Amino acid sequence: ISKQKLEDAEKNVHFGIYEINLLNGYSTWSKEMYQIFERDHQLPPPSNDEFNYEYVHPDDCALLDENRKQSIETGANFSTTYRIITGGKTKYVNNVGKVVIDEAGRPVLIQGTLTDITEKKQIENRLFEERDTLQIIMDNVPDAVFFKDKQGRFVRANKGQARLLGYDNPEDLIGKTVYDVFLEELADRSEEHTSELQSLQYLVC
Repeated sequence: ISKQKLEDAEKNVHFGIYEINLLNGYSTWSKEMYQIFERDHQLPPPSNDEFNYEYVHPDDCALLDENRKQSIETGANFSTTYRIITGGKTKYVNNVGKVVIDEAGRPVLIQGTLTDITEKKQIENRLFEERDTLQIIMDNVPDAVFFKDKQGRFVRANKGQARLLGYDNPEDLIGKTVYDVFLEELADRSEEHTSELQSLQYLVC
């Protein structure tokens, strides 16, 4: 693959390639690594200490260092998601890499890719917030509210539904069917009632 094609792929997918020499501490970065970190291309890649101090979110430094240390000690590949701070913004990146061992059995290089997953993470966070908001609304409704999948398993329920079925926590219902909480005769009746509501195109029961 040509250098230009590789650079185009990096830019399109927002991933950079790096290499860390464990013997002398020097690193090499691809062009997209500089773009992700918004670092001046005229500067050399940062040292490990500079990288942690200038870019990695303070709450994620220990996680990154521990994963890297374990990988060096065991030779295992690693995949770590952490936050970086650059240009006054917080970004999320996923770091996938491996340790290269020389003929003497010494770890000599870390080679890896780093992908900017900020947009994906922001969408996930919004979905989590919306899910939590929905749960709060559901829990403040006096009636029993629940959602099931096509197999009849609970995928979401409010406190009213949980109490009705003898549970304190709605999460304890997730993945269960009425046959897990009722005798068969009662479960059959419950399913019949649910089918009637579905035939009326009710989405919330």
